[in-house]
Amino acid sequence: MYLITGEGLGAPDCVSEFLDKVRNNHYDYKKLLLLARVHPFPGVAASIGSYPVTKDNKLIDCVVQAGSDYGQVIAQLRQISDDNLNDEIKAEDQLWARVTKALEKVVDQPIVRAFLLKPEQLRLLLHGLYPLLLDPKKPVAPDDVQVFRKIGMNFASMNFAKRFPEFQDIRKSEAADAHFVNLGYRLTLKAISDPAFRSVVRRERERRKRSERAEERQIQQQIRYLRRMHVIPGL
Repeated sequence: MYLITGEGLGAPDCVSEFLDKVRNNHYDYKKLLLLARVHPFPGVAASIGSYPVTKDNKLIDCVVQAGSDYGQVIAQLRQISDDNLNDEIKAEDQLWARVTKALEKVVDQPIVRAFLLKPEQLRLLLHGLYPLLLDPKKPVAPDDVQVFRKIGMNFASMNFAKRFPEFQDIRKSEAADAHFVNLGYRLTLKAISDPAFRSVVRRERERRKRSERAEERQIQQQIRYLRRMHVIPGL
């Protein structure tokens, strides 16, 4: 397999060629490099994996075709970012520090709890994060990241949140996707710690178990019927 160094072993693949382009023209890929550097879940982030490498291939497509290690590719993007974008990384870190401070001021307010318990947020959390909510040790999946992002964006769009420039400044960032995901993740952790939210999760788990049992009974009834049809000719 071709090593992802960009330095001449074997025939070059699209991953190696792309990494060479990024190294040589890092400012042209500043958004991707900042995302790889500050995203809380870079290995499963669609904003990174779906980055267009060629007209026909996204980054993750090239990685699969080359048989490369995606984690190594992310690590190299992060290193390129560290080597070339110190000021930009510092600015993103400062922005997130401001967002974190603002969130700490408001996260325990009733309006934030009400936001998390709104049907739209519950629907997102229970649908996309249901396994994660039941088993916090479960690795974060790409669908989870999209849920975090949506919740973060929904929160920043609230009239309440619009009073805080820190949340609105996220939209101006080239790493906005990473910050919205991080914001949604922090809000999700808050929801999971809320007894009212845990009660909703418990009721949903019980409802799903009842539904699964009902489906199983229906399947067994169908199997018994088909067996009777097979055993008793003419019916």
